[in-house]
Order: sequence, then C-alpha cells, then structure tokens
Amino acid sequence: MSFRNYDLNFDINQPVCNDLCHNPTEDVMASTLYAKAQNVALLKNELTQVIIGVGLLACAAQVSIPLQPVPITMQTVAVLLIGLFYKPSAAVKTILSYLGMGAVGFPVFANFSGSFAHFLTPTAGYLFGFVACVAVMAACREKIAKDTFVTQLALCTLGSIIIFACGISWLALFVGVSKAFYVGFVPFIIPGALKGLMVAYACKHIKSSNWS
Repeated sequence: MSFRNYDLNFDINQPVCNDLCHNPTEDVMASTLYAKAQNVALLKNELTQVIIGVGLLACAAQVSIPLQPVPITMQTVAVLLIGLFYKPSAAVKTILSYLGMGAVGFPVFANFSGSFAHFLTPTAGYLFGFVACVAVMAACREKIAKDTFVTQLALCTLGSIIIFACGISWLALFVGVSKAFYVGFVPFIIPGALKGLMVAYACKHIKSSNWS
C-alpha cells in the first residue's frame, strides 16, 4: 500500500472559509440601517407628541373667562404640561405648530378663532411667551437631577413668569407699562398660582403612575 504525501503546511493568518470572514462593510451597513431606524422611530414619536400637544392647546384655549383686554384661559395649563413632559425640541415645535395653524386660519385660538390678526393684538405677547416658556422649562428640566413636586412647581412658576414677562411687555406698547401691569398681571396672580399647583400636582401623579 502506498501513501501520498500531502502538504499540510498552511498560513494560520489566512481565513479557512470565506463565509466565516469578518466583513467590516456589512457592519457599517448594519449600523447605518439601525441608526436610520432609530431616527425614524424618534421622528414618529416626536410627530405624535406635536399632534397631541396641538390638540391639547386648541381644546384648552376654548375654556376661558372673557376678561378685558386679557382673558383667562386654560391655555397656560397646556403650555406648562408641555414644558414639563416634552423634550425642548418637541416642545418648541408643538407651540410653533399651534401658532402657525392659528396664523393661517385654523380655529385653534380662543372662541374657535384663528387668523394672523391675532398676532397684531395687545394680547399677542402671551402667545409669543409660550415659545420661550416651553423652551426654558424643558431645557431646565433636563438638567435637574431630582424630578420632585417642588422642582415641578418651580418650573411652572418660572414658565408663568416668562409668559407674563412677554405678555406685559407687548401689552405695554398699546396701553403703557403701568396699565399693562395692572390689567395684564395682577388679575392673574391667583389663577396663575392655582394653575401652577394643579399642573405640578398632576405631573407628580402621572409620572409616579409611569404614564409618561
């Protein structure tokens, strides 16, 4: 019986099978697809939040006490909730979407009204203040280590101050600083404080129930 001599020498650095080779290109493609899927999911989530927020603002605007020149509405409650629950980007986009819809005529403002003329009225400053309010509240909330009732109430107070500062500043252009303060702030001190307490209390229980 004869035996053939086989060359058993091989390079240990050479892959034994191409199917087992590590392909960095495939890893890059997989990472890219995963990143795109994450971005799509985030966009869908943000779009859902914006739609819900706009609907909440539009409904809250219809609950009002018709004082002159500035009515008391539940809009600020919706704005404070958005500032406490949304990320800064989603919060700002929600308010801008709401204001944009009202500007082009959708009936999302008080008394189911909507037009660009609302931004030329003495009370337009409060609408502008909504944007600054949610931007500051959401940004501050992300930097707070403990999310407690006290911190939520403090954020609501800060947000309310921003809204009133913008509203009074704009109103003063029409009626003067002194009158703007007395008709645009003083009547809202107690209602504003109650709204802040209500929102902070609701936020505490919603988050403790893991609804958010």
